[in-house]
Amino acid sequence: MKVAILGAKGFLGRNLAHLLVEQGAEVTGWVLGDPKGEALGFECRDVTEILDGRTSHKNDFDVTINLAARRSTKESPISDERIEEFCFEIPKNFLAATTSEKTLVINTSTYIQNFAGIEGNTVDSYGKAKEKLSVYLKEFSVKKNMKVIDLYLFTLYGIGDRPGHLVPLLLNAARSGEEISLSPGEQLMNLLYVKDAALNIIQAINSKSKDLYRKHFLWEESYFSVRDLVSQIELSVQKKINCSWGGRPYAGHEMMNAWPIPMSQLPSFETHMSLDDGIKEIWASLNPSTD
Repeated sequence: MKVAILGAKGFLGRNLAHLLVEQGAEVTGWVLGDPKGEALGFECRDVTEILDGRTSHKNDFDVTINLAARRSTKESPISDERIEEFCFEIPKNFLAATTSEKTLVINTSTYIQNFAGIEGNTVDSYGKAKEKLSVYLKEFSVKKNMKVIDLYLFTLYGIGDRPGHLVPLLLNAARSGEEISLSPGEQLMNLLYVKDAALNIIQAINSKSKDLYRKHFLWEESYFSVRDLVSQIELSVQKKINCSWGGRPYAGHEMMNAWPIPMSQLPSFETHMSLDDGIKEIWASLNPSTD
């Protein structure tokens, strides 16, 4: 099986690519910028080869996967136009150049891009661009008679996550003892270990559905608050986290009560890593034994 992954050097991309290679797939990763100079364990190429028309790979891949996403943050602000380019234009052009009727397309989105679980009720320019891509893919699948699976994630965590994401922030606060400013902490969340996310994407690839377009969510239907997460981390690592609850405001679009989900869970969905074990594994990576 030949697989193309846009965003292959990202957190989910690396884990998915490595699992696919382990299972015997021939993986080609695509990224913005020069992919050389880093040992990845799979071939990686500059997506501008495709975007500027230098090359096309319409008949090269059995599966094409889009994991590309970029959003604006306080630390790294980017314009709405650039977000649309990263989250819609580049993936759209990439898919057009790497798919034929025989290609299965996998796209990933973030469920909380839509406020209150309402499709089209996007929270920001990132959500708007991701929603636009999903609408395009649904039309694309019918027009091209191609199978498309749109997978929605909540929050991923695991070794290699960005330091600024919540779980690494909390674990580093537990290790350092320094105070961490958090919202009041009553918002609901859901966590899926990154390797479990990758395994479920592979399950989707291997599914036998005849539907041209399907959309599914990838998480357990049980939620917990940020305060619950802090308590779980403290229990798992046996360290107290010095939290300043209410030290910063809510972002304004958090899930305070469980939202309705206008799609089904991936039929083959399963998890292998419990939250307790996942936290302990990350903690061990941050605090390697000196024995």
